Amino acid sequence: MRSFWIFAPFLASNVQASFYLLTDNWVGTSFLSEFTWENIADPTHGRVNYLSQSESLARGLTVVSSNSLVLKADSTTVLSPSGPGRDSNRIMSRKQFGHNTILVADIKHMPFGCGTWPALWTTNVGTWPNDGEVDILEGVNIETPNVMTLHTGANCTMPLSRSQKGTAVTTDCYWLTNGNAGCGVISENQSSYGDSFNNVGGGWYAMERTPTFIKVWFWSRNDPLAPADVTTPGQAVINSDNWGVPSAFFPNTQCDIASKFGAHNVIINLTFCGDWAGAVYGTGGCPGTCIDNVNNNPSAFANAYWDIAAIRMYALSGSVDSKLPSTSSTTTLASATSAARLSSACRVTTSISTSPSTTSTPTTLTTTSTPTTTTTALTSATPSTTLVSVCRAKTSTSTSLITTSTPTTLTTTSTPTITTTVLTSATPSTTLVSVCRAKTSTSTSPITTSTPTTPTTTSTSTTPNTTLVSSSRTTTTLRPSVCTRSL
Repeated sequence: MRSFWIFAPFLASNVQASFYLLTDNWVGTSFLSEFTWENIADPTHGRVNYLSQSESLARGLTVVSSNSLVLKADSTTVLSPSGPGRDSNRIMSRKQFGHNTILVADIKHMPFGCGTWPALWTTNVGTWPNDGEVDILEGVNIETPNVMTLHTGANCTMPLSRSQKGTAVTTDCYWLTNGNAGCGVISENQSSYGDSFNNVGGGWYAMERTPTFIKVWFWSRNDPLAPADVTTPGQAVINSDNWGVPSAFFPNTQCDIASKFGAHNVIINLTFCGDWAGAVYGTGGCPGTCIDNVNNNPSAFANAYWDIAAIRMYALSGSVDSKLPSTSSTTTLASATSAARLSSACRVTTSISTSPSTTSTPTTLTTTSTPTTTTTALTSATPSTTLVSVCRAKTSTSTSLITTSTPTTLTTTSTPTITTTVLTSATPSTTLVSVCRAKTSTSTSPITTSTPTTPTTTSTSTTPNTTLVSSSRTTTTLRPSVCTRSL
């Protein structure tokens, strides 16, 4: 018995090091309920008019089907110089995700062209830059390929040489260094951005976040090496250990990633000109000025749209992220107005599957094994907390979302042939469902209760068993150095 209880946690830790379980699967119409359309003034000072969800749907600039989300820019209207900018979309996930999570984005088409500035990224607007930012897919105008970048508070740098396919071009992630260029890595794959990306039908981006590193991978649609657990729609379990060397690798050797990155929301947007695209517009072969192009050439933006097949979120089973807020009953999470953010142009396969849920509902997960010595029943009365939050913009208002928790029961049974021992454990197990830019200002510890049973042989343990279910740019010498962009 003693040797069994020593060995079991070792096995669990090995499994948890690799396998992530599906927590959220955003496809088609689910984006309408799981994301907010941010009808706000552009914090990056772009020539854009972000629409509400209802306006965008009515204008045909948001189109959803059973397997696709299309986010378009207006491509028919000549703009008045004194009027609002070109209509577009900026959407943000309601949930937040922290460490020990993976985002997989299946994208069929991305915006591209002179004056455009598209981005897929994660952050917490209300606490930026203290809880960091991860730019997964971002660029401007007709520059390629993709640049993957971190932006943080002070004392976070990256080694120039590390295990990645891309090329590091800046190493200081601190937002006040080099005009918030961040610590960026240029992709090794020319099909990772723009027309080259679109011409092959897009591909898959994956971003893994742990307390010790952040990794970003890209596989184009026709890449024979794209992992099956990434390319399979709705895949329930994935193993990042099988994905090979990432395009970008950000280790914690010179940066405390655990503290520099908090809970994030996922954000997808398209703006025009602004602090980055406008600043370098004249250096990339684009006609006239950025503002004139955006105002007077609507047809130039017919290709400026996102076509997203799915975004899936995964969590490392059995892990806990202390950066995510927790509660045993009800939590209110507010996304407050952020300070201006400057940015720059210089600048698994197992038999267990879980289904994503957008509401907090009771869940029972049962696994069975057959040892030859003992029978162990472990019952945990565990509150499951779902945190729903809203957060890439400096907004003028704060938003509060309230969620409640429901109980979850995890039962593990083994069938012995010799003796029977029942272990009753009062084990707090917290399930956090969360998406990606914020460390919240408050955190409440979960409260749990247990109901012990009295077997023939009883051991009582109070071992916590906690489960987490959750959630640029630099330039080379080819990219001129101009700065500033805000959230």
